[in-house]
Order: sequence, then C-alpha cells, then structure tokens
Amino acid sequence: MWCSLVAHSSARKLFRKGFKALKRGDFTGALEFFQRARNLEPDVPSVYHNIAVAYMKLGYFRDAEKHLLEALRLDSSYRFALISLANLRLLEGRVEEAWEFLSSVAKMYLEDGLPFNLDEFSYFVRTFTSLTEEGRVSEELKKEAEDVLDKLIREVPADAPPELMLLKAAIGLKEHMGKWREHEMRRRLRMKSAPINPDAPLEDVLSRYNKCALVGMGKILQIKSPLEALKKAELVGKICAYLRDLKFLGGIVEGLKPEERIALLKLMLKGGVMSWAEFAEKHGSDLDESIYWNWHPPKTIMGRLKARGLAVDGSFDGKEWILVPQELRPLLLAIQRLEGRLSPPHHGSASHPPSGFICFGV
Repeated sequence: MWCSLVAHSSARKLFRKGFKALKRGDFTGALEFFQRARNLEPDVPSVYHNIAVAYMKLGYFRDAEKHLLEALRLDSSYRFALISLANLRLLEGRVEEAWEFLSSVAKMYLEDGLPFNLDEFSYFVRTFTSLTEEGRVSEELKKEAEDVLDKLIREVPADAPPELMLLKAAIGLKEHMGKWREHEMRRRLRMKSAPINPDAPLEDVLSRYNKCALVGMGKILQIKSPLEALKKAELVGKICAYLRDLKFLGGIVEGLKPEERIALLKLMLKGGVMSWAEFAEKHGSDLDESIYWNWHPPKTIMGRLKARGLAVDGSFDGKEWILVPQELRPLLLAIQRLEGRLSPPHHGSASHPPSGFICFGV
C-alpha cells in the first residue's frame, strides 16, 4: 500500500509485516515493525505515517500527531498524512480543523487531478464521509463539504482505472440511497399520521401495510405457507386467522423479549391505546427502520410489536397513537387467564396490576 516509497528491501519486509499486524488488530506489533523500518529508512514520509496510524489505533494521539507532522515536514504535499491528520482531529472532536486538512487535500485533487491510487482516494472518501456524518458539523460546513465531494466526483475522467470508476459509482449509489431513505422517512411519517379507526377489524388494520411488509410479518410469525405466492388480500386473511387463534397468539406473546412484554403491558394498561409520542419516548420509535419487513426485519421494540401484528400506529381525534388492534385485546387478556398469570386485585399496589390487566410474566 505505502511501502513502494521504501527502497531498503529489509524495510519493505518490515512494512509488510506491519500491515499484516494492523489487519489482524495487533497494533503494538505493527508499531514495532514500523519503528524498525524507520531505523532503516529515516527519511521516508510513509514510514512516519504508518507509525502514526499504529499510535492512533492504540489511542496515543499526541504521538500520532508528532509522527504525522514529521511526515509532512519531509513532504508537505503527502496526502495520506493530511487525511490521517483529519481523522485524528475527528477522533478528538475538532471538526473544523479536520475540515481544513481535508479541504486542502480536495484542493490538491482539483488543481493537480485525482490520483489513480484507489487506496488513497478511498481513504479520503471514508474520512470525508465520517466528517459529514459527525453530529457536531454545522449545516453550512456539511453543505460545503458535500459540494466539494460532488465536484471531485465529476472530475473522475472516463479513462480512470476500473477501481476508481467503481468507487465513483458507489458514491453515487450512496447518494441515491440517501434520497431513498428520505423518501422512506416521508412515507413512514405519512403512515403514522394516516387516519385509523381504533375499533377497526383486524383485516382493516393489516391492510394498511404493503405486500412486502405482510410477507415479512408472515415469516416473522412463522406461518408455514408460500407467502410470496399469495395476493395481498389472501395474505391479510391468513395472518388474521392465525392471530385470532388463542394458542397461536399465546406462542407469539411467549416469544417476546422482556422489554417488549413490558411495552405491551404498559400499552394494555392504557386500554390498548397510547399516544405515539409517549410510547416512543418510553420505548423508542421505529421511524428509522424499513417497512419492508420481508427483507429487513425490525429490531426496535415498536417495530417488533408491529411486525407481529400486536400494535399499529395511526391518527384519530387529531392525535397520533399506537394501539393494540381491538380484536386482540380480549384475546391477550384471555391468554393470561389461561396461563394463570393474571394477578388478583391489590388496590393501590403498583407492583400488582388490578384484575383485568395483562401481566405477561415480566
């Protein structure tokens, strides 16, 4: 990667051993190999740069900075060292300084042309991405950084090596994915604000989802059927039939994680209906998750309850809610009665819910 600048054959061997040590996470070993290479090649910038990388991995930022500055003293235009200094500043939370180093590298690219060195440009792009995703970056700086990267990508010539063209395509794909995520977020916001009847039949509740979500729900519920071959209405009917089965629904509740049972308990204690904002504050929201459950099963509490048909979101009376489908509420209470887990009345006791409320054995 960077050992082509090292003339001494023994130093090159030490470099290769150092790279292998870095890859397997042996940063102390890598540091020792790179330091031994420096003893043989004391005037090569890449030697100091790789010592700095090892120090950064070990958390010794001051030693890393010292060696990066030495690499730049030997070659002020050594871009690897400038990019690593930007990375170091990001690790330290000094975002504005990180941007100064990255923008200086971008200026070199725009003035001198992009390097046909995939390792270097990939490293630059990864660091650039880390900067734009940093939470403390101002919108103004983020916009400036994204404009610079866009300008750089347009500079990639048509005769660039395949690897560089592939990277250009990957960056374009990431931009497309970002726009797709924005589209999905708008869709999710529309779904949670879409009107819903709190007493709607289960069929109406499940019909709010697209076929991909319903296929995913069927798989999560472990319904043994060629789900993809069914039409949406058939999927809705089959899932409803399973959820209305007391024994089947009991198995679904039994398979919930403890924190999911707690969330469902709190929802049932409110009569099966809770403000969406209150539920999200207590248990988290699923807005960042895909609704395409067939390909992306949810991981959040809200998402997992919804993907099992135990909860749904929507709006009525001018507010957004999350609720247990009306038909499932008496079934969930019946499950607890059958299992003997329903607590007897204990007036005024927070640890014993009043009779008629679901406990789920948490």
